[in-house]
Formats: sequence, structure tokens, C-alpha cells
Amino acid sequence: MASIYQALGHLEKALRLFKEGYRLSTEVLGAKHPDTLISLNNLASIYQALGRLKEALPLFETGHRLKTEVLG
Repeated sequence: MASIYQALGHLEKALRLFKEGYRLSTEVLGAKHPDTLISLNNLASIYQALGRLKEALPLFETGHRLKTEVLG
């Protein structure tokens, strides 16, 4: 749903769903699960699309660090 909202340009609706998806994924799968890392990247990307780079950058950095740690 979030990706569809994003494609339609409804970025605030997409942001809410990406936040919820990341929260649930972290809660259920854990912070280092590959699916959670995808959710984190999606959240960072929507912040970037909204021009909220100060919020996007730390998420991208965390995602990169964790992906390197988990996947090598």
C-alpha cells in the first residue's frame, strides 16, 4: 500500500504506512532481519522523497551499517 501511495504522490500517507511497517517488522522480526532492513530503507527513501534529508540520512547510514554487519 505504501509503495502505491508513494507512486501516486501521496507521500504523507506513504510515510505513515512505511513507519508502521518498519515498527512492526522491528518488533516481530528484530532490528537486523533482512526484511526489517528493507523496511528501514523504504522509510529512509520516503523521507528523501519528501525532502526531509536530515531524517533520511541517519536511516540510510544505519541501514548500510546493519546490512554490512548482517550480510557481509
